Order: sequence, then structure tokens, then C-alpha cells
Amino acid sequence: MLILGRKLDQSIVIPAHGIEITVTAIGGSRVRLGIAAPTGTAIIRKEIAERYGYEIDDGRVAASADAGDGRAADRTVAGVAPTTADGGGSARVGDAQVG
Repeated sequence: MLILGRKLDQSIVIPAHGIEITVTAIGGSRVRLGIAAPTGTAIIRKEIAERYGYEIDDGRVAASADAGDGRAADRTVAGVAPTTADGGGSARVGDAQVG
């Protein structure tokens, strides 16, 4: 596991996958992250991944065969709006509620 320190408005990127993660707010013990990823990239909180057919093995999350693409459910659960083709888009991670 790579551990990085970031300050408000600083980002990390995963260039091979076109993903950028930005620290958008810090308050108390909570950190808010904005995630920009290519359309079709599933983004889901680990603690609810199994509800949507993802398998957790050795702390890593992987799509199981029956998970489908999961994109609509992932975005609803994570509160992440679809990104545009250029990688832009808006994300409000953590605001969605699971029923």
C-alpha cells in the first residue's frame, strides 16, 4: 500500500487509468475527496461493495461475475455524477444515502 500525504486542493493521479483524486475539504476527522474518472469506471465505497456483487479478497475489491457493470448503482451509492469524455464532471462523494 502506498501512503501519501495531501493538503486541501491537492491531488493524486493514477495516469494509467485516467483517475484523479482531489482533497476537497478537511474537517475534524473527516476528509472529502473528489474523484474524476473515465466514464464506465465503477466507484463504490468498500464497506458496501458486497451489496452490489463485488468480492473482497485480502482487502481488495473486485467485480464478481454477477455484478454486471454496476455503473448506475455505483454512482448512486457513492453520489458520483457521470464524468464527461474529457475526464471532467462533478462528484459529491458521501452525500448519497443507501436505503
